[in-house]
Amino acid sequence: CSPCSPCSLCPSPQDIIVGMKFGRFGREEGALLMVGRGGALSIKMLRRTVSFENKDAHAAPSQAASLDIPKKTKVFVDQTVRERDNPYAMHNAFQKDLYRIRLGAAKAFAKSLKTSSAPITTTHSMNISAQVQGMGPLFRLTITVHNSSPTVSIIDHYITFKCDYSLYRLSRPRIELPLLVPSLSYSFESMVECLDETGRTGAIDVLVLRKGSPVPLITALVKMPVSEVMVMS
Repeated sequence: CSPCSPCSLCPSPQDIIVGMKFGRFGREEGALLMVGRGGALSIKMLRRTVSFENKDAHAAPSQAASLDIPKKTKVFVDQTVRERDNPYAMHNAFQKDLYRIRLGAAKAFAKSLKTSSAPITTTHSMNISAQVQGMGPLFRLTITVHNSSPTVSIIDHYITFKCDYSLYRLSRPRIELPLLVPSLSYSFESMVECLDETGRTGAIDVLVLRKGSPVPLITALVKMPVSEVMVMS
């Protein structure tokens, strides 16, 4: 019968079970027969794939599963003994190396601020990026300047380049910057010709300076790609 519809053969929830029997019923090995006071019969059968095992319900999951712990090697044992016998010396050596790394990072950061050798400056609201196009020996170098300030305009600046002039020749060695409006980007182009017949590569420094000041405000390093070997006529 359907479990959703009442049936006279099935005991109702208010019926009282007066007899139960567990055993074989037909082809099923495990069946529970229940008889109600009203004469209704109910049969509950176990699945054939069910398995009964003794388990401790209060045991922790970590205790039930065994961990695959690798064997201790001689190197591990020696390192453990060394750490146990010399904890203060190892801690001091670690702190010394950590201070040395911090000092080196601070010196490099101070040097980058002094020489402005970073694509973003901390004293001016300006950043630049460069892109090289072409296969050589003639390349197009595109410089993008962005004024990140929301209110302050930038004026009286220019772009110049530093490179090995025996290797590269630039069509615009100096680019005058117009008034840089806040929150806008400006792109400038300069053609770069590789003069080396073997296609030797180098780097070009892009410098942004204020007029009347020899110290660059911001710099960007452009690594030029390998140029195709020029065909001599």
